[in-house]
Amino acid sequence: MTTTPKLITLNCSGGISLGAYMAGVFYELTKEAVKPEPKVIIDIITGSSAGAMSGAIAAYCLLNGNVAPPSKYINLEKITDEAHKSPLYQAWVEQADIEQIDSFAVMLSSFKDGYKATIESFVNSFESTLEKYQVSSSPIRRAIFKLFKKNKYSESTPQQKRNRTNLSVLSGEAIKKIAQLVIDPPQITDNTKPLALLMTLTNLQGLLEKVTLADSQGLVEQEIEAIASSETRQFLFHSKLDQQKMNKMWEKAVIGGRASGAFPLAFPPIWDHSDITSLNLKNLSDDYFATLNPKILKKEGLGAIPRTENSDTDLMFLYTDGGILDGLPILKGIDLEHDLRLRKIHNNGNSRQQFRQEFTAQQSSSNTERLHVYIRPIPVENLKSDERLTQGYFPMLEVGIKGLTLPKAEHDSMRLKEIQKRNELVQAKQELLEKLQYQGVENITQIKEKLEEAIPYRHVNLRPITPAIIGKIAELEKHPNLSRLTPIYANLPNNIQVSLQEGSAAALLASDFLGAFGGFFDKRYRDHDFILGRICGITWLHEHCNVEISEAEVEELVRDAQKYLLDKDPQPADLKFSQKIRIARMGLRALRIVVTESKIIGLAWLFVLGVVKLSAILLLAILEILATLFIGLTDMVERMHKMMFGSGS
Repeated sequence: MTTTPKLITLNCSGGISLGAYMAGVFYELTKEAVKPEPKVIIDIITGSSAGAMSGAIAAYCLLNGNVAPPSKYINLEKITDEAHKSPLYQAWVEQADIEQIDSFAVMLSSFKDGYKATIESFVNSFESTLEKYQVSSSPIRRAIFKLFKKNKYSESTPQQKRNRTNLSVLSGEAIKKIAQLVIDPPQITDNTKPLALLMTLTNLQGLLEKVTLADSQGLVEQEIEAIASSETRQFLFHSKLDQQKMNKMWEKAVIGGRASGAFPLAFPPIWDHSDITSLNLKNLSDDYFATLNPKILKKEGLGAIPRTENSDTDLMFLYTDGGILDGLPILKGIDLEHDLRLRKIHNNGNSRQQFRQEFTAQQSSSNTERLHVYIRPIPVENLKSDERLTQGYFPMLEVGIKGLTLPKAEHDSMRLKEIQKRNELVQAKQELLEKLQYQGVENITQIKEKLEEAIPYRHVNLRPITPAIIGKIAELEKHPNLSRLTPIYANLPNNIQVSLQEGSAAALLASDFLGAFGGFFDKRYRDHDFILGRICGITWLHEHCNVEISEAEVEELVRDAQKYLLDKDPQPADLKFSQKIRIARMGLRALRIVVTESKIIGLAWLFVLGVVKLSAILLLAILEILATLFIGLTDMVERMHKMMFGSGS
């Protein structure tokens, strides 16, 4: 009997090097979705940070109907494992390596950029000093300001300010190289299935938005201006989309994925243009659309490269990690599905209407089940899931750090509580309608329409995919349909089985140390997480979507599990000595960047502290060079040790 495919909204949060786990899950889900008769239809993808990058790669696979990348970017003949041909594997396992994002060339580039940034920093300090002198009560200082102002030495142009060097500890070119895997726009054909891709970015300039509040009669009571920095980009792909428009949209999606994945300090922020009249930037303040304001904004350095004669609304903004303000944009996907279902399409363009038609046509009925998949690398199961849950004392420094990191960690809880609230409202709406029908109330259709306007939600079937799901394979009395996967579980390393049995699935991933940067240091860690993600994806598909897995596929996963899964949870102490020196070098580089970009106010201070600043920069650069020499030397010794004794430790 043919079963109706499950509709899937795929939601993926950030995770830095944990992207390897998410890539493994994505691989299995997209592999099923591109089959001729799939059990799942993925038509909405949302993501932030590393999840936005993975989402763009998954969208590339779905739109092309293939999980393998073009051969011109990867030599597929040398790869025998089909999963390793996937751009998801190539991006998060092969290329997301510390030796690529922190290579010798990266250090040289950092010195070159640091030299430019040092000059720019002194120029900026001088300009800031003159600005202070302009309003000073001292006639000497005002005279100094007038002297330099007269000779036009006091101010950089807005374009020069925008082109200032953005320093970072790691290489932004590495993220750009990952993007090259999917840089070619998918070709739109009659067989292209509708797909919505949403990603969040953090706009460093921020956007001035207008919030309109109405009174109890629905009349506008007041308009409040607010600054918002979380920006959502939405891309709607379908079979009637013009290829030229598709090319522009895809270019925008790839840049958006790069920007959303630019973790602060580690990777540089990215400049990109946005049209302030677009759907993605709705509710902006009227100030942006005043006759002269677009030109003024361009003079301030936000002007984009003109693409048409009427490009006043095309402005430039600086973007960074989308996970800072919206680490799990799951509600964005829920709201889009709601708008499409109720025909609430903003800015009703022909392309959007065509997308809605194809999107709704995929649903065999209004009651077709939709699952909201939530890929969660590190599950929260009990009080053992996070040591701070039972921590008795917090040092002052830790309190300060928590003040910066806890707001981001709160995202999951806030989104889940909102979904819980919506589901409760849906239940209350359904109970009210049933009571009205039971009492024989007239005009029930009109009442139902009004209720739908007031509570426009449907029940959200949230289905997380975490490493903990593997433990269900061992509970055959509760999950008998997973019996075919028993050989996979039986061949898991003992430490993984013990962690699952003890409810400590948070310790299963190999890349989750050093703030989730640990996976960058060793390909073994990323291979471990990728195969673990694949097993989680297969288990979830088998349990929730009745996806059959062949004996050959089980045997393949067993072989990969035996080959790639580690028998010990990696810790910082397990890193090689050369890798520990590398971490120290990154710390030196971060400190050098902070000193380089520091601002000094006052001509006298600029001279005195400027000498100190230059000396500190030079000292840190020398230490960084020495660290590089030690890295090369210790790495050579470690390689020789491995050749002689076969140990990679």
